[in-house]
Amino acid sequence: MIDFSGLPDIKKLKEYKALSPMYFKQIADEYKKNNPDYYKKFILPLEKGLSPEVRRKLASRILIFLIALLMIFLGIAMVILFSVS
Repeated sequence: MIDFSGLPDIKKLKEYKALSPMYFKQIADEYKKNNPDYYKKFILPLEKGLSPEVRRKLASRILIFLIALLMIFLGIAMVILFSVS
């Protein structure tokens, strides 16, 4: 059983959330009752997921990476094309 008075184990909580959302909800409710400070700091972000701002940053970084990768492949294709002819 989990000790609700101490610091939560984030890895275990993520596993519980992925495997059994209902059990995770029970754990979250227990932390909410017994230790509201840790609930706000650790469990609430797990319940909500990524914020829209973080999602936008992540999406823009992925897009920049994909564009850079495309440019590299285009550069390699141009070098091959011009070296053949």
